[in-house]
Amino acid sequence: MIPLPGGKTVRVVWTPPERPNGVISEYRILSYRVHPPQSTPDETVIADTSVLNATITALQPYTTYEIRIQVFTVGGSAVGPGKNVTTEESGILYCSCFC
Repeated sequence: MIPLPGGKTVRVVWTPPERPNGVISEYRILSYRVHPPQSTPDETVIADTSVLNATITALQPYTTYEIRIQVFTVGGSAVGPGKNVTTEESGILYCSCFC
């Protein structure tokens, strides 16, 4: 993770699952605010499955989020483990998440 100026943005990078259940059709980045808890995640949809990174915007400065990557195939979907990241008061935070 590399903090940069901003405060409302998180850069997410992931690797595809080692053994997907079929051809990957879509990724979704799920972001949950940790405190106060957010029960429904904000979603960023990545339809181009060759893209393995995204920037999440419109976050709150100096706030902790749990980021998860969800992968979709014809066989269903799976969600990878979460990773917490905290936005800076005025910075972009880079987060590497792996399915």
